[in-house]
Amino acid sequence: MASLLKKFRDRIIHASIVDAAAAIARSPAKRGSFEEVLLTVDALKALYRRMQLVRSEMIEIMKITSNYVLAKSPANTNLNLLAGRGVPIAQIESEILRCFAQFHRHQKARLSLPPLPEFPSEPELNAADERALQERQGEVLKRVSLMRAAFHELDRIQQAVKLPDLTEQLSKIVKEKQLRARQPHGIEARHK
Repeated sequence: MASLLKKFRDRIIHASIVDAAAAIARSPAKRGSFEEVLLTVDALKALYRRMQLVRSEMIEIMKITSNYVLAKSPANTNLNLLAGRGVPIAQIESEILRCFAQFHRHQKARLSLPPLPEFPSEPELNAADERALQERQGEVLKRVSLMRAAFHELDRIQQAVKLPDLTEQLSKIVKEKQLRARQPHGIEARHK
């Protein structure tokens, strides 16, 4: 289970978004191939919860192992126990049983979790794409209407202040520059 969760984690870390609306990404797999990864909030939370429980299980296994090694260590012989050194075997066994119980609680909690979310179906993906497109179109229409309102306001201000028509002045300047560009300059102008 831990290696499967590590694989999922690695896929998420190296993922590149393919479809933001559906929260789907592409991640490199083996030998140049790619796998799709679901990056919805629910999927990420479900994976994180599993990783937390597997981590807790592994901590309990580590405690069990270290207590077992302690029970079998040469420092924990009957002679040392009689001399008041070492840890009583009964105490170690009690700790191992407590760790086993805790391990089983974590394992039971992990196994009782609902399955990881499924990838959306093709119709669901199409619907998500359509919603995203409509949202983008709505944003563009809002911007366009704001720009129109701003231009209308500028026109109103220009008329109220009676500013000269800048487009007329600019077109005169452009025409004058075009005429000057057509006229011969320097030595060529003197020879003609």
